[in-house]
Amino acid sequence: MATPLEPLTTGREFSLLFGKPARAPTPEWSIAWDEHAALRLLAQGSGARFGCGVIWATDQLSGSPRERARARLMMRMLRPMDLVWCLSRAQVTPLRAELGARRTQVEFLKFGVDTDFFTVRPLPAQSAVLSIGNDVDRDSRTLLAALELVHNARPDARLRVQYAGDLAVPTGVERLPRMTHVQLREEYAATTVVAIATRPNLHVSGMTAVLEGMATGRPVVLTRTPGAEDYVRDGEWGLLTEPGSVEDLARGILYSLDSGNAERMGAAAAVAAAAEFSSARLAARLAGLLTASSGSWRPHRAP
Repeated sequence: MATPLEPLTTGREFSLLFGKPARAPTPEWSIAWDEHAALRLLAQGSGARFGCGVIWATDQLSGSPRERARARLMMRMLRPMDLVWCLSRAQVTPLRAELGARRTQVEFLKFGVDTDFFTVRPLPAQSAVLSIGNDVDRDSRTLLAALELVHNARPDARLRVQYAGDLAVPTGVERLPRMTHVQLREEYAATTVVAIATRPNLHVSGMTAVLEGMATGRPVVLTRTPGAEDYVRDGEWGLLTEPGSVEDLARGILYSLDSGNAERMGAAAAVAAAAEFSSARLAARLAGLLTASSGSWRPHRAP
């Protein structure tokens, strides 16, 4: 059962540094999807085992001094968690180091999207490239420069980017606004290849757009960051390109725009999405982690 969580006040957040959640001797679970919701869960939960995902904090551990301090504070508050999962294998080691594997179980959980909503669609008559998302780890400078090269080589291709920053958008590139999921699904249908450029990060920035594109039968081009190989099998249903390389990204996009390559990789992408990256598979994997952890349950004791 899903329960809305109240906002966490500064005073209550501070108390999590020194207290611990109320517990009863039962293996039942209370879970939150990410680390920010997890703090509210810990503040309000009672009588349950606690589990959560961690998405952003691992990258903040190597960020600016302020980000590092905030991330270590977050890790300290999450130490009462019984189970923590992450969506990238690259996050497992830093999480275990920060949370202490002796107390908190840390596991990799492969992500998934709604493959009943994002379904296979025919490739469009006009070649097109789509880049979706504006999170902080996107490398818009590299993406826009690569699309300029793509436009020079393939002026017939539509180039569409969801970008709200201040960089100049090259000739031939269309800006897209924020969209509903229904509108986004139609954008994928009008696309030949989905391209995502990111800066180095551990949480595989852009994975949602990549998997949604795959579910609609589109080849994907993604920056090769730690953990990306779990979502894009290079050369089969997509390509992994070098971080910050304008030329490598442009080559990957142009290769994927070729009609034969687009059909071959797009078909493989749809098969992989249905078999490995559906939200149903995600839910089953998470249930498996919770069940396995419950089998070894023991009352929590503070370290």
